[in-house]
Amino acid sequence: LNQYGSPDSMTVLYIHWPFCTKLCNYCNFNKYINRVVRYEVMKESILREISNVFLKFPTRAVSSIYFGGGTPSLAKPALVSSVLEKVTSVCHLPKDAEITLEANPSEWDKLKAFTLAGVNRISLGIQSLNDKDLKFFNRGHNVHQAMKAIEAAERWLPGRFSMDILFGRPEQTTGSWLNELAEVLQICGDHVSLYQLTVERGTPLAHLVKQGAIVLPDEDIVAEMYTCAVKMLEESGLERYEVSNFAKPGARSQHNQAYWRGEDYIGIGPGAHSRITHEDSIMALVQIPEPIMWINKVTKYGSGTKRWDKLTKQERLEEIILTSMRTKEGLTREIFSKFVTDQSLSSFFGCSVTTRGLLDGGFLEIGDEYLRASHYGLNVADNIACKIATEINDKM
Repeated sequence: LNQYGSPDSMTVLYIHWPFCTKLCNYCNFNKYINRVVRYEVMKESILREISNVFLKFPTRAVSSIYFGGGTPSLAKPALVSSVLEKVTSVCHLPKDAEITLEANPSEWDKLKAFTLAGVNRISLGIQSLNDKDLKFFNRGHNVHQAMKAIEAAERWLPGRFSMDILFGRPEQTTGSWLNELAEVLQICGDHVSLYQLTVERGTPLAHLVKQGAIVLPDEDIVAEMYTCAVKMLEESGLERYEVSNFAKPGARSQHNQAYWRGEDYIGIGPGAHSRITHEDSIMALVQIPEPIMWINKVTKYGSGTKRWDKLTKQERLEEIILTSMRTKEGLTREIFSKFVTDQSLSSFFGCSVTTRGLLDGGFLEIGDEYLRASHYGLNVADNIACKIATEINDKM
C-alpha cells in the first residue's frame, strides 16, 4: 500500500492543536495562549511527527481522524488538508473516514472552509445557552455566536455535527437546566454530549470554589439533572450510547467509540497520548506537553515523544474496562477475548461477590457475549467500572 508496508492493522488518529485565545476557568486540558509559535512551524511539526510515528509503527489504515485541543478551529483549514494528504501518503485513508474538528463557536465563519478542506463532522463547544455563564467560564464566544455556528454547521454538515453542553453550573437548578435542554433539542442536530461541570485541581474554578466565591449544586441535584436529561433526550430520539454521549441512529462518533472499545490510537501534537499494538506488545506513548519544547524535539529528532511504556495485557484490559463500561454495549466478548482466550465473560466475572452484588442490585447485566451496565447502572457507570476493573487483579 505504501512505502512503510501494510500490516494487518488499523488505527484512529488524534491531532492536538494546543492553542486557545482564552483559557476557560474550568479546563485542565493541555492548552496555551499562543504568542510565539507560528502556524506554519506547528503544522510542519505535526506532519513530520506523523511521518515518524507511522514509520516506526506501520499501519494498514486510519479509520478516523480527530482534530482536538485546545482550539483546533483557530488553525488554518489548510492544516486539515495537509494532514489528510500526509496520512494518505503513509497508509490507507478510506474515502468515508470520519474527519472531526472541534470548533469554538467564535470561528463559525470558518466552518465552510474547514468542510472544503476535508472535515465531515464538527463538534461545537457550545457549553451553555446563557451569556452570563459563558462570561463566567471565560469562554471565547457568546450565545449569538453559538447560534451562528449551529446555523453554519447545519448548512455545511447537516446531521454531522455535535454540541457539547455543561450542566451542574453555578446557580443552576433542575428546572432551569431542563428549560435550557429543551432549547438545545430544538437546534442540536443528531448528536449531543453532556458533561457535568467538575472542579479540577489547579484551575481558577477550583480556587473560586475553595474561597466560597461560588457554590455549585449539590450532588443529589446534579444526579437529578442528569437522569432527567437522559429521559428527555431519549424521548426525543437520541440514544444514550455512552454516559455523556447521545445520538440519533447513524450519528455516533466513530472516533470516540474506537477509544472506548480499546482499539489502537495514535496521538500527534503536544501532550497527545497513544496506544499502539506493535510486535505483540502494547505501547503507551506520551508526547511532550509544552508546545515549544515539543516543536524543538520534533525538529531535532523527528519525534516529540516524551515517554514510551510497554503495557501488560492486564493494564490495557483495565483501561478498556474503565471506558467500555461507560458504553451501552459494555465490555464485549470480541474485546475481552483479545486478552483472555480460555474463559467466557460470564465464567471470568460471573462468580465474584462484587459482580453478583451488582447483578442482584440491577446495576449490571452479564452473558457470554457482554458485560455491561444496565440502563439504570449507566447512571453510576464509573463506580461500576472501577469495581469490575479490580476484579481482574487476581485472575490474570
